[in-house]
Amino acid sequence: MRLFIAIQLSPEMEKALVGCMHDLKKQGVEGNYVPARNLHMTLAFIGEYDNPGKVKEIMEKVPLPEFRLSLGDKGNFGNILWAGVKGNQKLKTYV
Repeated sequence: MRLFIAIQLSPEMEKALVGCMHDLKKQGVEGNYVPARNLHMTLAFIGEYDNPGKVKEIMEKVPLPEFRLSLGDKGNFGNILWAGVKGNQKLKTYV
């Protein structure tokens, strides 16, 4: 199983990203757009791992403070478009 660690986005950030996707579609940018429910911020890519329960067990022990995110840069990996977040010192402390 392919695993990564991610956080869910706030409804406001999700709405902003969905708006960007709609704008791209209106401009004729074709592709496979991610459903809003699948939008997330990846913190770490684990890769192929056969025990997701173990990863979840460990992650539940990691203390995370509350923090705010703001949209930042955007770019692409080949034909995959991405949106970044502005620097956040609290998040950097734990990643």
